[in-house]
Amino acid sequence: MRFLSTAVLFVSAFTLFAQRQITGAFGITIGAQAPQEIKIIRNGNVFGNIFNPGKMKFRNFQNYLLYATPKTHLVYRIMTEQEFDTMESAVAEMNFIRNLFERSYRGEFVQSKNGLYEKVFLLPRNGRCILLGMGHSGLKFNVNLQYVDQALEEQARKELDELDFGNKRVSRPITGAFGIKLGGQVPAKQVIKRLNNISLLIRPSRKFRNFSTYMVLETPKTKKVYSIVCWQDFETMSEATEEMNIVRSIFERSYGTRFQDSDDGLKKVLSLKQKNREISLIVDRKPLKATLTIYYADHALFVHADQEEKQIEMQNTDASMI
Repeated sequence: MRFLSTAVLFVSAFTLFAQRQITGAFGITIGAQAPQEIKIIRNGNVFGNIFNPGKMKFRNFQNYLLYATPKTHLVYRIMTEQEFDTMESAVAEMNFIRNLFERSYRGEFVQSKNGLYEKVFLLPRNGRCILLGMGHSGLKFNVNLQYVDQALEEQARKELDELDFGNKRVSRPITGAFGIKLGGQVPAKQVIKRLNNISLLIRPSRKFRNFSTYMVLETPKTKKVYSIVCWQDFETMSEATEEMNIVRSIFERSYGTRFQDSDDGLKKVLSLKQKNREISLIVDRKPLKATLTIYYADHALFVHADQEEKQIEMQNTDASMI
């Protein structure tokens, strides 16, 4: 019996030892400081840069990038991607890589969800993982390969807080945007067109970056603004996501608090909440394009708008017919 127990322990230890650990790729080591020749720069809320893998290039993959912690410059994410003309060729490449890595790392990928990709597979190991994703950019398809250290990714968030907020964090209240106040009424000079009894296209007092379309939702009777919306279309998900990261950084430093992430597999949503009010950033994948939308919302007034709508419906109902 003692021999059997010892044998089981030996086999378990051998299996663990035989599993290849996730240490890095393309000449870059995860957990180590970024090489000195790679300048770490800020882009939104992430710090990193592109790099040339040289002889460590993987198959026909292009666009090699690393992310590092903001202050200590420890590498926590390494990524690369390859573009394909058809979904079939992208899927074939993804399947080839899955089989190659599962043999090399003696483990299996598990399917996951991520709004940035149509298909996502993860190979987790001791706090690190390899992510393999496939998405489309316009008429092209991309296969994305990433190596991630989750603990260092969390450390990057903490270091970012220290850089942006220090020991003091002043929270700015959500009051409105583009010359429009939540709970107020829309100035007549800013109205371009009324779409229905609650929706208006507006002309912002000042445009935000390159966002092209601006709209307001108001309560149907009292005409109080309960939502302010603007959006911008992009040719690819990567372009929309890059802009989302920039906008996120601007808002977080302005409002003194962080957005919370959520992802339903179809779209990526960031939410910044204060009591009954909220700002949301949403990247939504659509046919042949991606859209980044900014929502300002007053949830108490949203409920009030629904109540007013029901009152109007009751008033307009012909009771003589019942």
